[in-house]
Amino acid sequence: MGILGAGGIAGHFCAASREFASVEVVAIGSRDQEKADAFAAKYSISKAYGSYDAVVEDKDIDAVYIALPNGLHKEWAIKCARAGKHILCEKPMALTRVDAEEMFAEADTNKVVLTEGFPFRFQPQTIEVLRRAHGGELGEILTVTGCFGFRMRDPNNVRLDPTQGAGTTWDVGVYPINLVRAVMGKAPVSVLASSRCNDKGVDLTTTAILTYGDERQCSIWSSFESVTFRRANIVGTEGAIDFSHNNHPLSDEAASFVLQRGQGKEMVEERIQTQPGNGFVFEADAFAAMVPAAGHETGTSRQETIDNIATVVAILASAKSGQSVRV
Repeated sequence: MGILGAGGIAGHFCAASREFASVEVVAIGSRDQEKADAFAAKYSISKAYGSYDAVVEDKDIDAVYIALPNGLHKEWAIKCARAGKHILCEKPMALTRVDAEEMFAEADTNKVVLTEGFPFRFQPQTIEVLRRAHGGELGEILTVTGCFGFRMRDPNNVRLDPTQGAGTTWDVGVYPINLVRAVMGKAPVSVLASSRCNDKGVDLTTTAILTYGDERQCSIWSSFESVTFRRANIVGTEGAIDFSHNNHPLSDEAASFVLQRGQGKEMVEERIQTQPGNGFVFEADAFAAMVPAAGHETGTSRQETIDNIATVVAILASAKSGQSVRV
């Protein structure tokens, strides 16, 4: 695998790569040769390229991890597909539904795997939570709430650049949106949202209510202004789950979730333990397994990716207009 982009997320991916069972990172591409050289030296990568094209054109590379700013994902995913490279694309995969559909079409035309990178979806914790939620242990699912916030201290961070798909919803709001979609099994019909923005119109804190055709509602919250906080609740008629939906649980405790059943004096809470570990490790090895399986989907499905992008677009439109927006 080669990597496009030598930023922070690529560094986290490479720091975990020594634990990958099925993927070897052999090249890093940056627009700056010195930066590529320093990155390669830090993470013991054999090839350092001063351009993204050089990675795409390297015939020894089977797949590419796109760790570029959001606004560059489409361009480079299409270039990788046309070069016959399988693609693991950092979230959000695209900034519009049409762009995502074009990217998947190119992958199909060139017979390569394209999947969106959400490490938490490959975590045993998330997999077990979804298994229980979909298996009926909570009864009928009534609502899902999800939060993800942290303090963005760098005013020059690319995630605040309005030309690159900036803002908290595109950066961390996509995690609870992804989780809600995975649990509910469909996109919302409409959303109603409110945001606090900076002077460039980039959302710093956003809250959204997602409404479904059967009148159920879910809610998500994300922020660049809070302490680091990541939590979700799934509530049904017979039970509820509370968990952290982490990418990288740092302990056995963090890899667990609380399952509640019953009501009143009959209420019982049980902590369910799952396997801890770095989400990039689970993600990379699952991605490698998709290739010989002719693109069999794990993690976030294609339809989920498209639905989630449409949901973000609707949330931002609603926050701007103050009105409910159809997804």
